[in-house]
Amino acid sequence: MDFYGILKKLEMIKIRELESYLEELDEMLPDDERNFLKSLEKRRATEHELQIMTKKNQSMSLFDELIA
Repeated sequence: MDFYGILKKLEMIKIRELESYLEELDEMLPDDERNFLKSLEKRRATEHELQIMTKKNQSMSLFDELIA
């Protein structure tokens, strides 16, 4: 295994450790706070999807103008 392979493996181990730590913290939160954070995550995902759709629509409009 080369240097970059070892580095990548260490990175994956660190990510798993951080995910485990975050899960522990999540379990410590009261239910109402946990639900609030989950709703924020869903909202961010929805906003991101809307941004992607808007960019796609803008690209299609520009493409349509170029063809016309």
